[in-house]
Amino acid sequence: MILFLALSLATLAHAAPGKTETLWKEWYLVTQNGQAISLFEEVAEKRPADHQLAITQKWVEKIGASPRSEVYIGSVAEESSLAPVAFFVERKGGKPYKTDGRAKDKKLEVTFKPGTADLAKSTEFTPLQPGMFFSSFVSTAIARHFKEGKGAFAFTAVVEDAGEMNVEIKKGTAEINKVEKKIGKESCKQAVVQFDGKMQEWWITKKGKVCLMELPDSNTRLELSSEKAAKKALKEGS
Repeated sequence: MILFLALSLATLAHAAPGKTETLWKEWYLVTQNGQAISLFEEVAEKRPADHQLAITQKWVEKIGASPRSEVYIGSVAEESSLAPVAFFVERKGGKPYKTDGRAKDKKLEVTFKPGTADLAKSTEFTPLQPGMFFSSFVSTAIARHFKEGKGAFAFTAVVEDAGEMNVEIKKGTAEINKVEKKIGKESCKQAVVQFDGKMQEWWITKKGKVCLMELPDSNTRLELSSEKAAKKALKEGS
């Protein structure tokens, strides 16, 4: 989910101008039971001057009779360890809110800003353990294990936006298989992921870009698309 220019993650991470490298910029379509329910654009950047990685996404969601909503999520991590640096969430439509999180002194300080007058601003602190990373970087973490070949590893992810103005800590495992296939123009490797107690099949490039994700429990599929095709599918599914 890509932030508005006024909410650029360059402000969050203090990235040096002209020093960023775009790793990828892609559109995705999400379907459930064959019906388009959301789309998003994702941009991944490397910031050598700050030794950081950034992933920003802009989601458009339309599920059944629910009002259309837009969600903007941006996350920044340390390049070497993927340790959390900062994140930002803004949800529009439905129950609007903003969430701002910053890592400091082994804690994640998260400020919640409801978009309605009846709810007050609040701040919470979440302890950060070594090896934790934002959920936006799960695929990056998996890709870094590709060189080890087949095998499994456990991880703990900080879910920046669980959909209800909350941040959650969830555990998972990833089993990397020696299976590779071409998806679109990408060469992608398979990983079977157990996340939040649910099995998922991920296909990921060596840089960490997601090519395809399938969630059998909910018959949900997330896959690379073009902007035109994704928007057309979501419009037709509305």
